[in-house]
Amino acid sequence: MAHSGWGQVPVVNDRSEIVGIVTRTDLIRQGEQALSLPFQPREVAHRLEHFLLPEHYHLLRMLGRQAASLDYTIYVVGGFVRDLLLSELLTTGHALDAGLLADDALANGGLDVDIVLEGDAIAFAQHIQEHFGGRTLTHRRFGTAKWLLSDPDNPVDAQPLLGHDDAEEPLLQSAALPPTLDFVTARTEFYTAPTALPTVERGSIKLDLYRRDFTINTLAICLNPRRWGELLDFYGGIHDLQRGAIRVLHSLSFVDDPTRMLRAVRYEQRFGFRIESHTLDLLRDSLTLLRRVTPVRIVHELERTLLEEHPEDALFRLDELGMLAQIHEDLHVAEAVGELFGQLRAALRTWGNQANSVGLQMLHTALRQAPLERLYWALLMLTLPPTIDQPLAQRLRLRNETQQLVAELRMLQQEVSVLMQVDLLPSQVAAILDRVAPVSIALWGVVHGLGEGMDRESLLTRLEHYIAEWRELKPRLNGHDLAALGTPRGPAYRTILEELRTARLDGLLPSRQAEIAFVEQWLAQH
Repeated sequence: MAHSGWGQVPVVNDRSEIVGIVTRTDLIRQGEQALSLPFQPREVAHRLEHFLLPEHYHLLRMLGRQAASLDYTIYVVGGFVRDLLLSELLTTGHALDAGLLADDALANGGLDVDIVLEGDAIAFAQHIQEHFGGRTLTHRRFGTAKWLLSDPDNPVDAQPLLGHDDAEEPLLQSAALPPTLDFVTARTEFYTAPTALPTVERGSIKLDLYRRDFTINTLAICLNPRRWGELLDFYGGIHDLQRGAIRVLHSLSFVDDPTRMLRAVRYEQRFGFRIESHTLDLLRDSLTLLRRVTPVRIVHELERTLLEEHPEDALFRLDELGMLAQIHEDLHVAEAVGELFGQLRAALRTWGNQANSVGLQMLHTALRQAPLERLYWALLMLTLPPTIDQPLAQRLRLRNETQQLVAELRMLQQEVSVLMQVDLLPSQVAAILDRVAPVSIALWGVVHGLGEGMDRESLLTRLEHYIAEWRELKPRLNGHDLAALGTPRGPAYRTILEELRTARLDGLLPSRQAEIAFVEQWLAQH
């Protein structure tokens, strides 16, 4: 049952007559027989110690001791455990075709973990705060609490918090502690309708893990001192890690939460896994439910996909499985998307290293300052017909900044033949590019400026000059100067200043005196 994906198994007698049925719930309630696991507590404990920063390791040890003092049982669960064990399988040369580990739980030395208690998570968080400082935020309806370690009014001190027995170890640093930790009371949940948010009730760790999306995310490690490193795997998660399979826990998983379909593809492409056959059948049967999911939830999942290392792989797979068409009938992924995404990553890697080009560095800064998912969204939409822009933006409630970026890229696309002209004056370039934001210019440079030959020289270099020199170039004279020269009140001020800038951009006004002469001539003619 754990390996096949089926939620019920018939029981037959010697004459092959059905005499009953066993469900996963029966197994959860029974739960007496321990599953044979390839990772023993000592191995898991060793992996934890060498996988984590010392501060994070001792923090988890402290949480285990404090939970035990309250007669609670505490676990770290989900993606952190999955990636911990997956990294072990990779380093031991296990037969596994896996991609890069990209989960936030292990990124940049962070400690973004899911912590579940068989006990009162709110009482536990308040207990921790009383003993070590910080501040707690609670949500009683869901039995959750957030511990703020970096609260300025009551900061925690690393030494009593992370006290350990080895006096020879260096002092641990408060700066290495995570800013927050979330504690959750073990719970079960049920859905009153497809795509609805769940109703939550208190439950055991087994039931809590059963509500997860996929078996590879149902793994848990106990942090209590007497059970430190004990691994729980009730649903075959380790087996699926070993064989590289994405598998749901029950047949209604996608009905309960259709966004799991999007996550299935994200995990599949991230790790180089495959969606297990029965799960794939369930996914295909549930595709139309995506139409009923709110835009906020759809966009959240798609933007997380766009933050993967190679998001185009997941997008191609989503398109292949028909998921994007359920989000919008005209949403598809063209072959050019892979090339465009690759060009963006190349620009982000290399443009900032061009010490001899201030303009290219400024374009790089403009890209870096924009959310990466917004840049990917814009490139994706640029490969689609312009007629889809507004309907898709409405369907997904896309941010105004994303819509503006797409609109500006569309405008630049219409001007590409002009901007490619060899004899174009600086003022003519500025007349076009002044209408758009630097990030639009930079992203348009990604699209059109990374090829070989004259196109690159004539366009990307032109964009560099504009962003580094021409964009901020202003007349030497200002409004006070124009008034002193007798300029009448009204729109003449703006007209003169614009013409001054145009002439200066084109090198026709080399000095302040030349600008004064220009204004005097203009006034005489008007």
